[in-house]
Amino acid sequence: MYKYKIRYKDDHDLPYTTKLYANSPEDATLKLTGAKEIIKITNLGKAMEAPLFIEKMFHINRLKPRELADILRHLSYTKSAGLSLIDSLMIMSSTGTIRQVTLCNKLLTSMQAGQSLAEAFEEHEYLLPLKISPIIKASSDSGTLETVLMSLAEQLEKNITMSNKIKTAMIYPVIVLIVAFAVTWFLFTTIIPQIADVITTIGDGQLPIMTSIILGIGSFLNTNWLIILLAILAIICITVFIVKRKAAIAQSRFALHAPLTGRIVRDSEMVKFYSHFAFLLQAGFTASAALDTAAQIVSNKYLRNCLDMAYKRVLQGYSISEALTMSNVTTTLESQIISIGETSGRLADVSVSISEQLANESDRRLQNLLRIMEPTIMLVIGAIVGVIMIAIYQPLFEMMTAI
Repeated sequence: MYKYKIRYKDDHDLPYTTKLYANSPEDATLKLTGAKEIIKITNLGKAMEAPLFIEKMFHINRLKPRELADILRHLSYTKSAGLSLIDSLMIMSSTGTIRQVTLCNKLLTSMQAGQSLAEAFEEHEYLLPLKISPIIKASSDSGTLETVLMSLAEQLEKNITMSNKIKTAMIYPVIVLIVAFAVTWFLFTTIIPQIADVITTIGDGQLPIMTSIILGIGSFLNTNWLIILLAILAIICITVFIVKRKAAIAQSRFALHAPLTGRIVRDSEMVKFYSHFAFLLQAGFTASAALDTAAQIVSNKYLRNCLDMAYKRVLQGYSISEALTMSNVTTTLESQIISIGETSGRLADVSVSISEQLANESDRRLQNLLRIMEPTIMLVIGAIVGVIMIAIYQPLFEMMTAI
């Protein structure tokens, strides 16, 4: 399998460039549809594609939400302009990122083999950040593909905006913590060892307990700093690995109930669920199908499991509000509002309202948390530095008092 770069003209004599995988130049020409004239074919070398099971296991080439949103918006625009989906994917495969090009080429191969767009997305779902094939299939059947593709792209961007808002808000506290750690490490590994001999001499072997502890910590860190750093890195890597695995239900549950941040995590996840749930209902999905599909956009694994349980209860005959309540997904107020929406036939509208309310509440809680965190972090840093300074100068004060 080789990677080829093809320069060609379409039926309107417009020049395009695309990249695709093929076994030969002739095979590449056959895979290229919508080309009136081939201008140039360039062999870019042997394709270095990972085996499929490796690609699925380690999420190689999986798109970021924004990359998927760009593809969906592009498909919506070009289809509205009259281009076929295959021609649209060909254009995207020559202008996108590496991950976008990889997905578009795979979609092209599947569609050229006779699959629909929904079937192609379903086949290569392991490359996507969320499950969208049911939405595309439903919209294709109802003739609203262009509108739904654009709405889905906008929905993804709303989720991205919320995630970025949380990440941006946490940048300052994280920087302060890193600086605090660096300052403390510098004091223990550089300053304290330099004055340890002087303090020990002054103390004549009889040092205060606090001073002895600080000097002991400094000596330990100075001697074993490499081992400690490697241990910290190992803990971080193991934690990230565990959190990303499907078995990390306990960690996901703790994230929802963690002091201070648990409610923020829960609300931000439910904002994504409710907004996506409403979007699917407006796109013509049944309530049960919308619940099942919207649950896939939730990244917290414990919460996603609860939503899956709610879906199973809906299939058993429970209403949406009852199923969500029994699965410990919603608050009492949310359950009541959803129940009213089911009764009145305005489930999509009330879901949008809940999503907006939770978004505002999550933002307010985040700002309040930051207002508490910033002075707290500074106080902790001051306390640590103060304890170290007291431990260092206490022997000096005692010597001066004795004199």
